[in-house]
Amino acid sequence: MTRAAPTISAPPAVGAEEALGALLDEAPDAYAIVRSRFEAVGDMRAALGRLPPAAAASRLGSVPRTEESLIEELLRDDRGDRLLYLPSRAVFRRSVAAAEAQARSALARACAGAGIRGGPLASAQEHATRAVLALMAEDAYLDILDDEAPEPVKRSAASRLIALWDSDLDGGLDDSTEALVAVWASRKSCRPAFGTLLGSSELVGLSMSLDGRWFAFAGERFTDPRVYQALAEFLFGLSHEELEACGAHIDANGPQDAAGVEALFGGRREYPEPASADPRDLYRFYEARRGAAKRRAATGAPGPRSTLEGEYLLWAMGRRA
Repeated sequence: MTRAAPTISAPPAVGAEEALGALLDEAPDAYAIVRSRFEAVGDMRAALGRLPPAAAASRLGSVPRTEESLIEELLRDDRGDRLLYLPSRAVFRRSVAAAEAQARSALARACAGAGIRGGPLASAQEHATRAVLALMAEDAYLDILDDEAPEPVKRSAASRLIALWDSDLDGGLDDSTEALVAVWASRKSCRPAFGTLLGSSELVGLSMSLDGRWFAFAGERFTDPRVYQALAEFLFGLSHEELEACGAHIDANGPQDAAGVEALFGGRREYPEPASADPRDLYRFYEARRGAAKRRAATGAPGPRSTLEGEYLLWAMGRRA
């Protein structure tokens, strides 16, 4: 007998009800573990709701705090790590968002492990991906503040950060991050073929289901070598340095398939493969590319200085600044 979808502690995990109900029927033990995670997130959400909005006006002694003064604070380049200068809501919301992404990823993995398919699994995976992308967007906006972007673009990034910090965790992503959901969905369904490493088939496969924003971005930015290098890392799942080594190997030995590339690197590549059943691997892949880009920027080494996601958000904000 099919049971009704369970309820969990308020606020509800939007989009999780169907998957939780299916998991309860198929794997009650796994359901109990996953439900406890959502209940813990519910408690964290309740605590977050008691913190004042980041954009709220306030005054401590003679020092006023407004949204504009917070933007000015975010634009300062003499703070180093901003942790102690951020609103408490921003700091705590990051933890809540991470816990939310972990709970939703656990639900997606548990459904897949229990053999649940169709709508419940697809819904769990989609909501987990969106939760992970929200964390990635926050990182990308913070990187833009520390980059050499024009001040109007930095101000746009600061405004988007404040809006993100004050948004409902179940609310929609901003329009630029929303577009990345489609890019990531397409990337997961188009594993690289490698071949000659020109990326033609991979780029066509990635682009087939995407909208005009992607093609506008491609037309304006793919001529920049570093943006194209960031794209290559995203498409092939290899670091710039690995792509250089692989290119030399192809020149000497001819086109390679996935098995040939794995053999070249002894099965140990710098970046994890993101097209897995665990939505958290999207973030691992992003963080690995982001860390490598920062190291190149710090040392002057050749290769991309940003991720494809960061370049896309930077481009999108530049169009609106």
